[in-house]
Parts: sequence; structure tokens; C-alpha cells
Amino acid sequence: MYVGDPIKAARQKKNLERIAFMVKDIVGNRTLDENMSQTVAESVLEAAKDQDREPLQAIWASLLARIALGQAKNIRIDYFETLKKFEPIDAITFEVLSKQALVGRVFPVDMNGWKSVIDDIRHKAEVDQDDVYISLEALVQMDCAQRHPSHSLPMIGISRRGGKIYQAIQPPQA
Repeated sequence: MYVGDPIKAARQKKNLERIAFMVKDIVGNRTLDENMSQTVAESVLEAAKDQDREPLQAIWASLLARIALGQAKNIRIDYFETLKKFEPIDAITFEVLSKQALVGRVFPVDMNGWKSVIDDIRHKAEVDQDDVYISLEALVQMDCAQRHPSHSLPMIGISRRGGKIYQAIQPPQA
């Protein structure tokens, strides 16, 4: 345990440095909000410090940039626990699904239009179809996506909570 602690601390420091670099790139020369929430910023940093995968670091960087620029008023701290559960494929699936769906609306999973969404996710994540379906299932379990229970075809879309999380992880507006 004692041997691992310095290694873990060094890894966390490296992760946060990478995320800080990404935040600086997103923020650019814009003025930082002097009244940003310390509580929210610390919660994001605590959640982000163990993340070493770039697609997920980008999510944390976007959140931190929003906080730094004062665009985090509607970001709930409980979103961070959800985002900590994301795998890189979940981030890609969530992004593609969010761009295709209206919040609260669902798509048939097996119709031709849906096939292009699945293919887009497969191509971007470099995974097979089963991995995409597992990711969709994980997003449903995290309440980022929803199923329509009374339709004859399996249908899925972005939940209201998922829509708000998606807004939260978008780079801040100029």
C-alpha cells in the first residue's frame, strides 16, 4: 500500500496536469469567473484525478472550463458520479446518440435509420456491434438514455437527465 501511494499520486498529478492543459486550451484568453463555485470545481477535480483516458479527460476538461467561465449554474454534482462510470465507448455512444436524438424521444433500435447511428458509433469507437449495444444498455442503467417500454420494437433515446448531462459536458459557449 505504501509503495503504491506515491505512484498513484504521481499518476493523479499527471492526469490533472493533462486536464488542466485541455482546460486552458478550451478557455483561451477569456476572462475567468471570480465567483466560480469552489465546491463544484473541487468535486470535478476529485472525480477527474483518476481518469487517464483522453476521451473521458476531455469531458472533465469541458466541465472545468464551464465552471471557470461561470457557465455551470445548472450543473448538478451528482452528474459527476454518473460520468465517473463512463467508459470511453460510453462517451462516444452518448455523444452520437445525443446529437441524433431529441431529449425524451426514442429511436427504434433495429430500423434502418438506427443502423447508421450504430455504424457511426462502431466506426468512432472501433468496436463491434455488441459493444455498442452493451454501451447503450449501460447508458440506460445510468439514466442517461431511456427505453420506450410499450413499443413493439426495442427503442432507445436520451433521457431528460441525459440531456442535461450532455449539455453540461459540452465546451463552454463563447
